[in-house]
Amino acid sequence: MGNRTAFAVALAAGFIGGIASQRSARAQSPTPQEQSKAAVIQKAQPAEPIPIPTAQEQGKILDDVRQYVANYDNNLPNFTCVEVEQRMVASRKGGRSGSEPSYRLQDTVTSKVTYFQHKEEKTPILNGGRPVTGSYESLGGAMLRGDFETTLLQLFDAETQVRFQWARWATLRGRRTMVFSYQVPESRSRYKIGVSDPKIERITAYSGEVYVDAEPAHAVTRLKTKAEEIPEGFPIRNALTTLDYAYTDVGGQQFLLPLKEEVELDLGKSLAKNYNSFLQYRKHEAPLLVPKRSARYRVTLGSYAHRGPVEDQAHASDSRLRFLQFGDVDREHTPAGAIQPARQSL
Repeated sequence: MGNRTAFAVALAAGFIGGIASQRSARAQSPTPQEQSKAAVIQKAQPAEPIPIPTAQEQGKILDDVRQYVANYDNNLPNFTCVEVEQRMVASRKGGRSGSEPSYRLQDTVTSKVTYFQHKEEKTPILNGGRPVTGSYESLGGAMLRGDFETTLLQLFDAETQVRFQWARWATLRGRRTMVFSYQVPESRSRYKIGVSDPKIERITAYSGEVYVDAEPAHAVTRLKTKAEEIPEGFPIRNALTTLDYAYTDVGGQQFLLPLKEEVELDLGKSLAKNYNSFLQYRKHEAPLLVPKRSARYRVTLGSYAHRGPVEDQAHASDSRLRFLQFGDVDREHTPAGAIQPARQSL
């Protein structure tokens, strides 16, 4: 009897131990759900950081960019395109503290841009759905004066003596991109901001970032510019510009040309923002199709989409022309940073 009891006790102990072992094994082996979660976590692990180019490599890259910019004009064909400029305004009043400004569409200006024999001409055609008979400047409001290449040429001009610094790696439109920051002092700047009524203009220092494609020949694909050291009391308190370049087909060949542009101005009591898009690139001799009043077209930039045509809306109470301009400055007769009349509209 004692042996039977001992045997039963041993059997029970073995059975219980087996169950415990199985439970322990199940506890140690992950379930399919746990395996799936682990796989997701493993996939989500960040990739190895891309090495930052050495100082010597950065110098070589910037030399390539300078060469690219110097030859940019020579490589461009004669072309025409349509520029659609959506001009928006916002008031500082009525918004909650820290909230985004509530912009409203002021008007949409459609212009024909012609680039012929290294010179650019911009002719407004429609304002909303109405034909324009005057010049671009006669439209008033916030605008940018300059051309496709002036900004880049002056930024990389040896006389400007810009100091570039490595900022970071980035991905722009699916391509690996190098970002360099830069600063230009007022004494070497040709960056001009101003208003037309009364006519007040100012040369300011500026800073920003230049986006460079990682592949040769290190083309510039985005340029950011910010006005610096604006004097207190000047009508424009802040000015930001972002210009994007992208490869575009012109006559069956690919050229790096402006894709879109965003201009932001702080005017004290109000804010202004322009979204510009460049469409329908053609060789200069090819016919250009400009949207008519009855046409339907769509322009999408960032989070703002506009379907045209659009009727003119009431202009802001202050319709003075505000502009940003890159142009030549006669510093022998004009002290650095002095208020001066415009000498050149590019």
